Amino acid sequence: MYVPFKDIADSSRVWVFQANRSFTQTELSLIENNLLEFTKSWTSHNHELETSYTLVDDKFIVLAVNEAVNDASGCSIDKSVNLIKQLEISLGMSLLDKSIVWVKNNDSKLMIKLADLKNAVANDVIKSQTIVYNTLVANKKEFDQVFVTEAENTWLKRYFKKTLN
Repeated sequence: MYVPFKDIADSSRVWVFQANRSFTQTELSLIENNLLEFTKSWTSHNHELETSYTLVDDKFIVLAVNEAVNDASGCSIDKSVNLIKQLEISLGMSLLDKSIVWVKNNDSKLMIKLADLKNAVANDVIKSQTIVYNTLVANKKEFDQVFVTEAENTWLKRYFKKTLN
């Protein structure tokens, strides 16, 4: 059962899928239609799930399940990943790539590969106060509070630790 994202419980489990480029307006419509259809009928072992989704900054798909109503099973999670894989094929883009980080750089957004993170920090492209998208949020409350946050508030903080001499 679909509910608007703003109305789903704060404790709802979330999954964040990030694109390797911005969605076009046409792609946003396609994604929106697919997500709405999917979340309306998403089940776990034939039990209806209370679900939602949101799209963020033309780069992120966020799915949510209120597990206080019914738990998402491995099979139901697989269904969501299959939807994302189908979208990847339809859109000709990656949505499951965990080897990138999106950061806000002034008024634009910059995609940085994990392999380039140390250099980005060394060259001050990413600083501890740089705004990043924290795709590791676990629930809606975390999503609302720290999905868009300073790098030092995420797993990236290890790149900013001061060494003691």
